[in-house]
Amino acid sequence: MPTSNKKTKENMHPADINCALIKAGLNHKKIATHFDISSTTVRNVILGKVKVHRVATYIAEKSGYAIDDIWPDQYNYTPRETFKERCERA
Repeated sequence: MPTSNKKTKENMHPADINCALIKAGLNHKKIATHFDISSTTVRNVILGKVKVHRVATYIAEKSGYAIDDIWPDQYNYTPRETFKERCERA
């Protein structure tokens, strides 16, 4: 099986995410209450089982990490080129 030299960044470990949230004074229940969702949904976002961008962004902001540092393989945002850029390219 061929191996690739390209290193892929792994997701942050869920325990590290939870630790960062505790340091920020948060827990699953507080986040769930903030968004009016279940704490199981918050847990599943942290585990990477589901994608809920608003919850992931909130967790990243409150924990002091960038969203791409926590979940690099899930939330890869690449902005679209502007209309002006598309016209210039054409």
